[in-house]
Amino acid sequence: GRLTRERKKRIDDNPYYPMVNKATAAFPPASTFKIVTTLAGLNEGIGTYDTVVNCPGFYDFSDRRFHCYNRYGHGDLDLLRGLTASCDVYFYRLGEWLGMDRLEQYSVLLGLGRKTGVEIGEDMGLVPSREWHERTSKGGFQPGFTLSTAVGQKDTRATPLQMALVLAQVVNGGRLLHPFLVDHIEDQDGTMVRSLRKEPGEEIGVPDEYLEFLKSAMVDTVQEEHGTAHNAKLESIR
Repeated sequence: GRLTRERKKRIDDNPYYPMVNKATAAFPPASTFKIVTTLAGLNEGIGTYDTVVNCPGFYDFSDRRFHCYNRYGHGDLDLLRGLTASCDVYFYRLGEWLGMDRLEQYSVLLGLGRKTGVEIGEDMGLVPSREWHERTSKGGFQPGFTLSTAVGQKDTRATPLQMALVLAQVVNGGRLLHPFLVDHIEDQDGTMVRSLRKEPGEEIGVPDEYLEFLKSAMVDTVQEEHGTAHNAKLESIR
């Protein structure tokens, strides 16, 4: 039907913003970002599979209390359980050990903070660094910013498409993919005029062992009863 003034107002007032392409709009990636923090920790030797962190439900740091989403706490967790339970305190600690700039370095390595190159309008997102905070944050960089970044909160922004590509790198052996909508252009006779296919990029250079570990952790997050995505489990697919 016609786009009447009333219909447009209904669309504009809709809290789900139906005219915004959510796939290419940037949001805080939240716990999905813990994949980046994990890869950084393993690859830098900051954490190992056996690194145990105790979660009492909060973490006191720099005169501030950072809460876990589980206010009762998770107790002692190794890295696998930290991931499958999506424990915030585990990743606050890992982020503190890594530091802001290493989190930024691995975010950029995995393709965050820049456009994917898909042929429609898209947000770049934002990967904050220490220097970025010194320039833009009132009062400059605060150590607590690192903890929020490690769990994908505060100023960190990524599009669902960017995060899908981060996951794609984990599952395909560390190769950066370039998304595209148009494969090729043909003339009226069906002859290919131009190929627009984008080939995968270089491998990110993270050992397969760490990628395999992350894959098994992501499977457990859905398949195991204690996993935070267990409600998303489907009988038809693992």
